[in-house]
Amino acid sequence: MVDPVLLVFTVEGEDLLRGRGWSGYWPVNLERAKEFRYILFCQNLNKARIMKKEWEIFATANKPHSTGFLLAKIADVVPANQLDPNPEVKGRSIFILSNATKIDLPNLWKGWRFPVNYEHTLQDFGLDPEELLFEPMPPPTAVEPAYATQTTSLLEPVEETKLTSKSDNALADIEKYTAKRLGVRLEEVEISITLLPHRRAA
Repeated sequence: MVDPVLLVFTVEGEDLLRGRGWSGYWPVNLERAKEFRYILFCQNLNKARIMKKEWEIFATANKPHSTGFLLAKIADVVPANQLDPNPEVKGRSIFILSNATKIDLPNLWKGWRFPVNYEHTLQDFGLDPEELLFEPMPPPTAVEPAYATQTTSLLEPVEETKLTSKSDNALADIEKYTAKRLGVRLEEVEISITLLPHRRAA
C-alpha cells in the first residue's frame, strides 16, 4: 500500500502551523487537493529571510532550507476566504490540519518550480504512517480582521490594500467546522474573537 502525499515549499514555521491549525495560501485545484490525506512541509528559509519584512506574520521559517520538517494529516481543503477576509487571498486555498508529527528530512525539496508537488508518496521518503506518532492540531484559527491588511499570498508579494469587507462570514464557517469536529449541534457552539490594537513592527 502506498500513501500519496502533497509536498509544499513554505515560509511558514512549525510553531505557526501548529498554533493556528492550517497552512495557506496555496494555488491548488480544490478537488485534486482533497484527494490527499497527507501533506509534507518543506522549509523555504531563503524566501522567508528575503520576505521577512513584508510577510512578518507568516515568514516564521527557522529550519534548514529545503528540509522536510512536518508531516500532517489533511482534515479539509477550503477557499482561503473562509478563514481570512483579505480580498488578496481570493482564489487561493487553505489546508486545514488535523494531526501532525515532526520529521527531519534534509534537502527534501528538489527545486521544483511550482510550490506544491503532487507526485510523491510517503514511502518515497521512507515514511510509514503506522510507525509515526501524530499529535492533534488545534481547531483552525481565523485571521483577525485587524490584521487582514498584512495577510498576503506566501508565493508572490502584493501591495497592502485597505480591508473593504468585514469578515466574509469566516466566524460562522469556523463554528460550523468546530461543531462537526466535536460532533455537537451548531447552536451549541459559540466562538468569539477579541481584537487587539494593531501594532506594526518598527
